[in-house]
Amino acid sequence: MEMKLTTPTKIYLPSDAKEVVSFLTFTDKSVIFQLDRLKKNFHFKRNDPEAFLERVEELKQNQFKSLVFYDDQGLPWTYSGLAADLTKQFGWKLTDLTGRSKIDLESLPLLPWANIPHKMRYYQEEAVSALLNSGGHAAVELPTGSGKSRIILQLIKEIPEQTLIVTPFTNVTKQLCSTLEYYFGKKYVGQLGDGKKKTDKMITVANAQSAAKIERGSKEFKDLKTIKTIIFDESHMVPAESFKGICLDGVGSEAPFRFFLSATQERNDGSGKVLTGVTGPICYSKQYKELAEEKFLKKINAKIFKVPTCKSSVIDAKKETRSNLYENPHVARLAAMLADKSWRAANRKVVILIEEYSQFLLLKNHMTIPYKFAHGTVSKDAKHALPEEYWKCDTDAIIEEFNNGILPCIIGTTAISTGVDIQPTGTVIYLQGGSSKTKVKQGVGRGTRPVGPEDLWVCDIKVVGSPILERHANIRANIYQEMTDSPVQEIG
Repeated sequence: MEMKLTTPTKIYLPSDAKEVVSFLTFTDKSVIFQLDRLKKNFHFKRNDPEAFLERVEELKQNQFKSLVFYDDQGLPWTYSGLAADLTKQFGWKLTDLTGRSKIDLESLPLLPWANIPHKMRYYQEEAVSALLNSGGHAAVELPTGSGKSRIILQLIKEIPEQTLIVTPFTNVTKQLCSTLEYYFGKKYVGQLGDGKKKTDKMITVANAQSAAKIERGSKEFKDLKTIKTIIFDESHMVPAESFKGICLDGVGSEAPFRFFLSATQERNDGSGKVLTGVTGPICYSKQYKELAEEKFLKKINAKIFKVPTCKSSVIDAKKETRSNLYENPHVARLAAMLADKSWRAANRKVVILIEEYSQFLLLKNHMTIPYKFAHGTVSKDAKHALPEEYWKCDTDAIIEEFNNGILPCIIGTTAISTGVDIQPTGTVIYLQGGSSKTKVKQGVGRGTRPVGPEDLWVCDIKVVGSPILERHANIRANIYQEMTDSPVQEIG
């Protein structure tokens, strides 16, 4: 039986039999989470039982999501990235009707370097080769710090066609745009986002939010509609709606070459099939432990420090994390002490990762070494939570001071915990909590580049007396253990 790839994003299915629909259906864990929270809302249940039951039933009907869709003629189709999975499951063959296979990459002249980058590492070369030989639609999974930007440079050189590169955050966009300008020259590179709309260049770097909002008929849409290649950097961080708005419905929907790079090609909400449908299969991957053993990344030495609760525990995970981790004075004092010992006793530069402004306000009262606070734009609604003196922040300048040896410590929010090039870190103090493997690995990645000390100290917190926070800390300990051969120690 034959699947037909009619556009870069859509394959028509030869069957929508029960077993096919079942294979392309997943459980949306975010809906399960909403349902669980709703059932604990006794106030709603007691005061409006009819509306409560209606909402419960609505969520139950939405917990299972099918990726079999139908066009106007009733013909079944699904996302193109699932072609390999369907071939493996049902033995179907894929016929490519997009004309992508007719593009002869070898006949295209390579884009010249303005400045020659360093020679690729063996695994970077293998990743580029795997993507170019994937048929034009695939993903690569490489740990943070392993040099995915070098892979992006090479892909552009090998496919010298109009390209859109999408990043999850503005600071990553600016950093990557600067890198591309240096190696290819400013005449080839434009930027979309952060107040800039330069989309008429051969290479456009855009943050996902800006790219997803491009309206049909706009100058930006006309500039980018003819792109041949779309590359996502840290693709796991892009929200599903932005993926859809860029790859399926927007400016990237007709791009024949589609490449996705990330340290963690996974989702925590059960929507792995959706991610694969957009990104295609993982054609190349390397594990952190392997690259650390080969000295391309630092080896990790992780310790979990125990502290007591400061408030009565609650059953709501978010409230419990806020009250007994983020707003826990024992945590702030310990983190400041660890930062002091790392810098003064071991000459290790420190990155402290936090989730909320309240953590910074506690921390700053105990810090004894020089530091700066790096964060994203403070929204109007959030300004009440942070003194005005901290509203403005030049994250790029702070990171430059840190990388150049001027600043020994950065306290940073999620604005610096993904994709940002922080180099000489000796210690990461992880105070963001939770149990997300993606988030933990990205956070640790702020110190894994082989610059500075030979290994990386990772310090985490277990709040003893809170079942929820103890469980989360145990999960994080297992994540650290996956990344290192050294045993993860509990202290206290």
